[in-house]
Amino acid sequence: MKSVEDSVTALPDTARLSIDDIKKSYPDEWIILGEPEMDDCRRNFISGVVLYHSSNKKELICRDKPLLNEFKYSKAFYNEVNIPAKKTSVIGSVFSTLKP
Repeated sequence: MKSVEDSVTALPDTARLSIDDIKKSYPDEWIILGEPEMDDCRRNFISGVVLYHSSNKKELICRDKPLLNEFKYSKAFYNEVNIPAKKTSVIGSVFSTLKP
């Protein structure tokens, strides 16, 4: 069985990366950013310091995170790259076949 320490990676490098670089480096993983820069609407990330990343959200949250103490603000998000295809609506198909 994998321990939490095996699946959660702490990154001691405090280099600020653009959100594009972060998304390319950590596909389909949970990421905790330190001091994230956000757009004016505070809805989208522009850049940040990657503190931790893991494919398992529960393990990422449960692990002790000493790097968080070095930053005033942090934010976690899921970097979804492999988005499943949209499901077709069964109800719409049923109603479109009914005759008046």
